[in-house]
Amino acid sequence: MASKPLFIMLATDEHEKIQLAAMIASVAAVSDRPVQVFITTNAILAFRRGL
Repeated sequence: MASKPLFIMLATDEHEKIQLAAMIASVAAVSDRPVQVFITTNAILAFRRGL
């Protein structure tokens, strides 16, 4: 039976919360669970190059 996908939405620029979401997503992916991450509003600033 296929695993249900994990959906994560990031809407904060707090690095601790972004790191926690990344850890949850990586554990789910290693466990063969599909993961989709949606990054919006202030969270996208954490992914800008050079910051």
